[in-house]
Amino acid sequence: MGKMNSYRNTRFLGAPSTWVTLMIILVWLATLAYFHGLRGNLPYHLDPDEPVYFLSAIDIKHTGLPQLKPTYPPLRFYEMAAEQILADMLAGGQSDSTVYFIYSRAVSAYAALLLLTLLYRVGSELCGSLAGFIGAILLAFDIQMVTFSHLARGDTLAWLLSFVTILGSLRLLQQSTKRIWLFTLVAAVGAFLAKYSVAPILLLPGYMILTAVVRRSSWRIAIISLALASLLGTFWYVRMNTHVWLLPFQNAGIEFLLSSNFNFLKNFLASWGNLRAGAGDYWLAIGLTAFPLSMLWLRSSHSREKFVLLALLGVVVAVTLALFPTTTFRYWDGYLIVLILPIFSGIALALSAEKLGRVGTIVALGLVVWVSWPKLLDAWNFGEQQTRPHTLATLGDWFIQNVPEGARTIAEGVHPFNSYVGFPAKQIYHAFVADSIFDEGVEAYRERGYEYLIWTSIKSSRADQLSDLELPEKQTYLAMTKEVLRLGSDPYQGPNIVVFKIPPIQQHPLYLWFTPAISFRGYDLNKGSFKPGDDLELMFYWMSAERVKANYIVFVHVMSAETGELLVGKDEPTDNGFHPTFTWGGDMQFIRDRHTLTIPANAKAGSYIVRFGMYDADTKARVKISTPKNETVGDLVVLQEIQVEK
Repeated sequence: MGKMNSYRNTRFLGAPSTWVTLMIILVWLATLAYFHGLRGNLPYHLDPDEPVYFLSAIDIKHTGLPQLKPTYPPLRFYEMAAEQILADMLAGGQSDSTVYFIYSRAVSAYAALLLLTLLYRVGSELCGSLAGFIGAILLAFDIQMVTFSHLARGDTLAWLLSFVTILGSLRLLQQSTKRIWLFTLVAAVGAFLAKYSVAPILLLPGYMILTAVVRRSSWRIAIISLALASLLGTFWYVRMNTHVWLLPFQNAGIEFLLSSNFNFLKNFLASWGNLRAGAGDYWLAIGLTAFPLSMLWLRSSHSREKFVLLALLGVVVAVTLALFPTTTFRYWDGYLIVLILPIFSGIALALSAEKLGRVGTIVALGLVVWVSWPKLLDAWNFGEQQTRPHTLATLGDWFIQNVPEGARTIAEGVHPFNSYVGFPAKQIYHAFVADSIFDEGVEAYRERGYEYLIWTSIKSSRADQLSDLELPEKQTYLAMTKEVLRLGSDPYQGPNIVVFKIPPIQQHPLYLWFTPAISFRGYDLNKGSFKPGDDLELMFYWMSAERVKANYIVFVHVMSAETGELLVGKDEPTDNGFHPTFTWGGDMQFIRDRHTLTIPANAKAGSYIVRFGMYDADTKARVKISTPKNETVGDLVVLQEIQVEK
C-alpha cells in the first residue's frame, strides 16, 4: 500500500528520481542561504548566547569540567569542545578563536541541511515524495532556520535530533528492534540535551516504551488518562495553595500560573502572536488546517502505524503550545510546532494533488512556491546583511581606538560593551543603559561623572530614525555636547548610532581599579606651580561599584623628582572622614574626595612628583591597583609633576 501511494504521488512529475533532483536543487538553494554571510561580524559575536557556547567549550576542552553555564543545555558545549580539539589537530597547534566559530557555525548550517533531508524522508515514507518535498520547502527558509544556521548554538542540532527521533519512532511502529530502540532513545535524549524547549519530543519514545510494556490498548488509555488527571490535579492543588508554591514558581519564572486574572491565557495569546509573527499567517493556516485533513485521509487509506505517528505528532504540537507560554515565549522556543506542521502540510497538499491529478500537483507546488519565495529572498538578504559591518561592532572599535579605557557612558536601549560584542570585559567602559539619553539633563549626567551619550535608533518610532535628533528641543538639549561619531545607513547593518561627548567634570580623567569595588575616575589639581606656604589642593573622583567593609585611608605624597625624598605627605580617610569607604553604596555613585597639603616653608625649588594610593586602616595593607583590563600597576599611582619656586 505504501509503495502504491508513493507511486501515485510521484507519477505526475515522472520517476522518483525527479523528486530527488528537486530535493538536490532545494538543498543547494538552502546551502547558499545558510552559508551566505556565515563569517559575518567575526571576530565580534553579536548574539548574546553564541560566546557562552564558545567559552564553555574552551573551558571543557582545557579542564574537562562541566560548562560555565550549568543552566544551558550541555550537548552542544561538549560537541563544540570536540570540534575545537579537531581544529587544533588540523592546525598543528591552537587555532584562532575565529576558526573555532567558523567550524561551529558550519556545523549548525550542516545540521539545518540534514534536517531538510530527514523531513523529506519522513514525508515520503508517510505519504510519498510530493509530501516530503512540500514539507521540506515549507521549512527550508524559515527565519529561524536561516538565523540559527549562522550561529554557533545548539538550536539546529536539537531540531535535527528531534527529526531523527520522529524517523526512529516511525521505524519502531513498523518494526521494533534493539538497534532502532537505541537509535531513537539516543536521538530523543540528545535533542533534549541540546535544547531543553524541545522536551515534548520525548513523548514519542515515551509512548513507544508504554506500548512495549503495556500490551493492551485499554490499559494504555487508562494510564495516559491517569497521568493527565494527575497533572490537572497537581495544577488544581498548586492553585489552591499558592502561598506554599509562590516562591519556587517565582524562581522558575512561571508565577503567572498562580494568578487569578488569567495571566496564563494572556501569555498564551502573546505566545500565539509571536508564533504568527515568526512563521507567517499563510504558513500557519496551511499547517493547522492540514492536520485534520491528514488524519482523516490517512485513516482511510494508510497503515495504522502512520496514523499513530501523526496522532503523536499532533500531541507534541499541543503540548508545545501548552508549554510555550511558560517560557519566554520566543518564536524559537516553540519551534517543535514549526518543525512538525510541514509534515501535515505536505501530506494534506499531496493528498489533495492526488485527488485532482496533474493540475492538483501543479497547484500544490505553485502554492508552496508562492508562500516560500519571499522567505527565500529574505534568507538571501539576511546573509547579505551579515557581510556588512555592524554598527555595534564599529562602535566598539571606535571606542577602543579613541576613548580611554574606563570612560563612563549612558547608552540608549542596549548595552554596547558586553563581552560578546568583542570586548574582553564590561568594565573597560562603564555603561549605564537608559530608556532614553534624554531622561536627564546633560549637566546632571556630567555631575555624576558621565562623559559620553550613546544614542541608538532601537526605540525610535520614526521612519527616518535619525530625524529624532534634529528636533529643536533635542538640539537645545545637546548644545553642551559634541557629536563625535555617527553610524547608520550604508554600508552598515544594525541600529543607527550617534555618540556625543560631554566635557568631563574632572580636569584629568584617569581610570583605575582600587580593588574590584572602587573605580578611580580622575582628579583636579589647583595649579602646577607652587611657592613655599601654598596649599596644594587635590580633588579625587571615585565611583563605588560594590560595597566594601574596609575603611580605606588615602595617602598623598609629594616627592622630589631627583632624589625621591618626601617633601610633604598626608594620610586621611576619604572626604576628610565625612564619607569613609565603608559607607559607600556600591551603586555606581560618583564620589568627590578633597585633600589639601601645604608646601613647607623650607621647600627647595625644583621638580616634584605627586603620587597617591590607598591602604586598609586596620591591616595597613596597601590596595593593589589595576587598569580597566585588570592589568596590575602596583600599589601607588604617580599623578603628575609639579614645580616649586622660590
